[in-house]
Amino acid sequence: MLESVFKATASGDLKGFIVWLPMLATDDAASAARQGAQFRDPRVTDAWDPERETGLLFARRLSLQGIAWDVYLVYGRGVRWEGSDPPMPSFWMHQLRVQTGADPKLHLDPDRLTREVTTLIEKKG
Repeated sequence: MLESVFKATASGDLKGFIVWLPMLATDDAASAARQGAQFRDPRVTDAWDPERETGLLFARRLSLQGIAWDVYLVYGRGVRWEGSDPPMPSFWMHQLRVQTGADPKLHLDPDRLTREVTTLIEKKG
């Protein structure tokens, strides 16, 4: 999925961070590494979070029930994470169930996600 977003632009302004969480019984550091190896781009950094701390932080920020996973968070240029809570994304999409409290209108649409990302990249300043 992210591969299509990154293929849509060669801009060095686009940076990606993938955080792998153990959400399924088969999820571990090795499976995250295998999955991550399927898509390589020098603008993308990935990490393994065995305690799901990142998912809990973003769930709180996005007012979700449970853990934020399979979420795609988009930030405009210059946004910094300061303090203990992550910043609110400029735009986001997800692949979560309705029971999590995630807005169904933001369920993943790869074309829309790509458009939102490229629009933010094209904004200067």
